[in-house]
Parts: sequence; C-alpha cells; structure tokens
Amino acid sequence: MKAWPDTSFSLMRLYVEEQKFSRPHASVLRRFQRHITSRAPQQSLSAEAISDWLRQIVRSASLKQAIRRAQLVTRFLDWLVEQGALESNPIRKLRQDNCSPESTAAIVQALVSENPQTALAALRTLPAYGSHLGPAIRNHVERMQQLGCRYKEDRFLRFDRFLQQREGAAAYPAHRLVQEYAEAARTASGHLERLKVGRMILDSLRRHGDLVQVPRRDRLIVAANAAGEMQTLHLYPGRDSAVASDSVGFLLSQSAVASANALYDAGAGLLRRSAHGRDRPSLD
Repeated sequence: MKAWPDTSFSLMRLYVEEQKFSRPHASVLRRFQRHITSRAPQQSLSAEAISDWLRQIVRSASLKQAIRRAQLVTRFLDWLVEQGALESNPIRKLRQDNCSPESTAAIVQALVSENPQTALAALRTLPAYGSHLGPAIRNHVERMQQLGCRYKEDRFLRFDRFLQQREGAAAYPAHRLVQEYAEAARTASGHLERLKVGRMILDSLRRHGDLVQVPRRDRLIVAANAAGEMQTLHLYPGRDSAVASDSVGFLLSQSAVASANALYDAGAGLLRRSAHGRDRPSLD
C-alpha cells in the first residue's frame, strides 16, 4: 500500500468507492487532501495542519460545518491507518488523549480556538456534571438508577460536556441548548438520541418546578430515522435553502417518506439553518 497523501488521489478514490459516498463527501476529502499536500507535502500529517484546515472552514462556513467535515475526515484517516498508508490519525490521538468520552466536536472547537493547547488542556480537566445544569443532570441519572432503570451515564455526560464547552451556555434557555446539541449530530438517529436525552433533563426540571420549554422533534428527521438510514448530513453550506417549515407536511407525504433518507441528507440541515440561522441557532 502506497503512503498517503498520494498525488494521484487513488487511496481517496478507493475509500470513496468502498463507502459508496456521494460527490459532496468525496469533494470534502479531496479538498482536505489538497490542503494537506499543499501545506506540507513531504511532512507527516500533524495536528497543526488539521487545525489550519479547520480554521479555513470556520472562516468560510461555520463551526458546525467544520465539525461535520472533521468527522468525515476522521473516519477516512482511520481507514488509512488500517490500510498501512498512514502511521497514525492525529484527530483520533487527540480524542484519546484529551476527551473522555471521545468527542470529535470537542477537539474541533479546541483546535479552532485562539489558544488550542490551552483549550485541549481544559478538555482534560472538565469535571463530570460541571455545567450549570450538571447538578440537575446528575440528580436525574441517580434517581432513575435508584428506580432500577438501566441508564447509560455516558450519554448524559456527553450532554453535560457540551454545555461546559458551549460559551455562555448559562445565559440561554435550556430548550435552545438542547436543540443546538441535537442539531450537531451527523445522523438522524443521533439527532433523535440527543434530543431524547435533552428532553428527559427538561422534563426532570419541569417536575421540580422550573418553567422550561420542551423542544419539538423535527418530523423530517423522524421520517429519515424511521426509514432505517444512517447516512451523514451533506457537508456543504453554500446551497440556498428552498425548504420552508410550512412545506414539512408535503415532505412527509407517502412518496417522500419512501425516500426519507435522501430528503434528510439533502434538506434537513438546510431546513434547520433556514429556521435558526446559518452558523448557529439563535439563542435569544
């Protein structure tokens, strides 16, 4: 197996063919490889090179797009390591060294920050349930465990870590934070899982007398998940959204549900950006 990056892009094309990726996914990988090749063609892949690539995406698109593209590239680099074409995956190593549980999103946010080393160090020291909602999350988990429920604590810790990393999270409505957390997922099932976790915490807050809203589920994403598809969102921000919220009923017609995965892949992210803003949902 030849070493990566290769000027012929043959390894990338082989991976794309194996994964049956669409053109947008392939284009992301191609542009990533071009960036790495132009920056340090004779050097091994480094975290600094990846950080530079991510910063370019944030400047031209958004943090969300940077996270989604990094998730795609992480799997590609893992594959290259398995094939013997790359010694190690820097993103994977950063995840293993700095995050528990591992999180590509957390690594991306650290790498694009003003001081990546300080941000990475902060990841290693994030306390469990250290967010402004941490005590409520911990109480909910402990209560359900005492009632005999088989709760996977990791999924609640991931939400708590998201809140700790979200700048100014305490100033925003809890239901908006839950919605933002769900929208950062890259699959329909992941979106619904995150929304489920958030809704359980919000329900717990309501039972204790807090006046909080509970976010509604996006019916388009529910349909995509029901179709049994697990593909990632398209990773391009440049397409204008032609999907409006009042068209959801049409999208969920019988014919649309039959191709729900395609609708989710091509339109769900655009629908949410149309409703909440390009870079990040409004948290007014």
